[in-house]
Amino acid sequence: MPVGSCKIINRLAKASFTVYILHIMFLKYIRIPEFCSKNAFIMIIHIAVSAIVIYGICWIIYECYHFAERWLLKMLNKVMSFRTISIDD
Repeated sequence: MPVGSCKIINRLAKASFTVYILHIMFLKYIRIPEFCSKNAFIMIIHIAVSAIVIYGICWIIYECYHFAERWLLKMLNKVMSFRTISIDD
């Protein structure tokens, strides 16, 4: 099965590093001990929903950062000139 370049997957994958950095901040809000004492089905649902919500929040944070970064680089490009270095022979 060939794996192509899917824009949706690539866009979602870019937020993975943001999830890696920020997920620890959200763990205190998902009440892990409370749901561990319930039955297994509720705990599995809680884990899945928590993961989706944390990823969604981190994706929104990444998109805000990416928007601000593009805007800042466009502004800097107007003020400063960037050199392009070619590595062709």
